[in-house]
Amino acid sequence: MDKVIKFKQIERKSFRMEENMKKVIILIMVLSIFGTVFAKKIGSFKEVLRPEMIAISSDHIYVVEGSTIFVYSLKGLKFITKFGRKGEGPGELKSVSKFSNTVLIYPDFIFAESIDKIVYFSKEGKLINEKRKFPESFRFMPLGENFAGKKVVADDQGRLYSTVNLFNSKMEKVKELYRQKFFQQGTNIELIPESLNFWVCENKIFIEESTKGFLIEVFDSNGVKLYQIEKKYERLKVSAENKEEIIEELKQDPRTKEQGWENIKQIINFTFADSFPPIQDIIVLDKKIYVKTFKKQGNKEEFLVMNLKGELQKSLYLPTVKSRYLKQLAGLGPKFYSIENDKFYYLFENEEGEWELHSVDISGN
Repeated sequence: MDKVIKFKQIERKSFRMEENMKKVIILIMVLSIFGTVFAKKIGSFKEVLRPEMIAISSDHIYVVEGSTIFVYSLKGLKFITKFGRKGEGPGELKSVSKFSNTVLIYPDFIFAESIDKIVYFSKEGKLINEKRKFPESFRFMPLGENFAGKKVVADDQGRLYSTVNLFNSKMEKVKELYRQKFFQQGTNIELIPESLNFWVCENKIFIEESTKGFLIEVFDSNGVKLYQIEKKYERLKVSAENKEEIIEELKQDPRTKEQGWENIKQIINFTFADSFPPIQDIIVLDKKIYVKTFKKQGNKEEFLVMNLKGELQKSLYLPTVKSRYLKQLAGLGPKFYSIENDKFYYLFENEEGEWELHSVDISGN
């Protein structure tokens, strides 16, 4: 009898161990499919009070604040130097509230852009060259000696459109590649707009066209379409809770606080779409396309990682990164996150109002 009881106890223990093992295996499978990420704090920025964007290159991070570009080491976040200053002279950058200055880091130079010009700096922050831009053109990226960039245009009825264009070495528009309705028409502002995003990589232009669905068109340096990436992706419905969150984020925007929310509501008619666009943002580098969607899990947002032909490699949920909502609407930045060497870097404002740099290793996900 004792042997029978012991056998049944062993059998029950074996069954529980088997069930626990099944749960572990299921958990591992889920994590391997959807990716799990763990963020770590790298350090705090002591010199920066109001950052507008970050860019990563090798072992350095560049932080834009107004007309100044701060340079830190990624290891330990040690301050190295700063360059750029406010003004309209050679190597100087204007600083205006409606436009965030930006930087892109290339192997041989730093590419900075303000509202009226682009500036080439050396890695040491010395002026190399600069070019004046035409009005309402912005977010340029080098394309050999030429450029890809965005421009706001109006049709005969006064309707506004965001466009992606080819510009020659003199910053003159030579070809329009794509256009879609601008988020603002008169006093009407769409609070969940189809933002127009593009990226230049390997001498090709990648344009996301989420007004048509999950669609990315790829052009060569002459503006000739090479191919397109299209996927089935179900649009997420905009809930009442989503609307409340967006309104609250808008209220916290520095420009909103300057003008006063009640004053703004008297002037602007805010509207919401019924659903979110399938694509929120794209970054193309290291032979990968990172597509940020509006899908969330808690305080994380979905990123789809594809090769340059659009074949899905993995899906990740990375920390939601807050930004300046008004500028984000217009596609004017700022970008508070960056990807470099299989790491996701992002800015985080702590409870004391100090800005921290956090990172997530995405190489093994």
